[in-house]
Amino acid sequence: MPDWFVTLHPGGTVPSVSYEGVLFNKSFAILELISELYPDSSIQPKSLLERTRVREFSEHFEKYVSKPWRLVFRRGEPPSVLLDTFVGLQAQLPPIPVGTKQGEPVFVTAEWSMAEMVTGPFLVRAWLFFAHDIGKYEAGAGPAAFKELNEGPKFARLRRYVEDIKAHPVWKATWDEEDQLKVWGSWEGVLRSSH
Repeated sequence: MPDWFVTLHPGGTVPSVSYEGVLFNKSFAILELISELYPDSSIQPKSLLERTRVREFSEHFEKYVSKPWRLVFRRGEPPSVLLDTFVGLQAQLPPIPVGTKQGEPVFVTAEWSMAEMVTGPFLVRAWLFFAHDIGKYEAGAGPAAFKELNEGPKFARLRRYVEDIKAHPVWKATWDEEDQLKVWGSWEGVLRSSH
C-alpha cells in the first residue's frame, strides 16, 4: 500500500472514495453514493423491497462474514471459522426457483445489484484462496475447505451464487483469475510465515 494512501486514510482499507471532502471506505456506502449520483445506473434495484433486501443481505455479510474472512486469510484462523459463517450467509439467499436452468442466474434480487458487487470479491477470492491454499491458516487446510465448499449439498446454494457471480458479464470484464493469483499469492498479508 503506498505511503500517501495510508497518510490519507490511516486505516488503509480499500476501496476508499473521497467526495466533497468526505472519505468513504465501505463498499456498500460507496456504491450507495454512486447510485445516488447516477440514478440511471443499475447498481441499486428500482423496487424499494429489492433495495431493502440488498441492504439486508449486504449488512449480514458485513456483520457476520467479513471479519471471519480476515481472521482466516490474514490472521491464520482455521477455515472452519469462515465456513461456519457461510452457512448463515447461504440461508440469506433466496431459493432457486423450480425450473431454473443451470447458467440462468439467481442473485439476491431479480437482477445483478450492489449485493453481488459487495460480496462477490470476498466470496470469489475465498474460493480462489482455498483452491490454491493461500492464507495464513495451516498449510493444506485450504484445499480441504475448497472440497467441502464444492462437494455435496451443504453449500450448494452458496456455490451456485458464486458461480452466478463469476458468470455475470460485469464480473467477467473485470476479473482476471491469473492476475489475482499473482497478486494474492505473493502478498505478505496472506502468506504464511516460513519459519
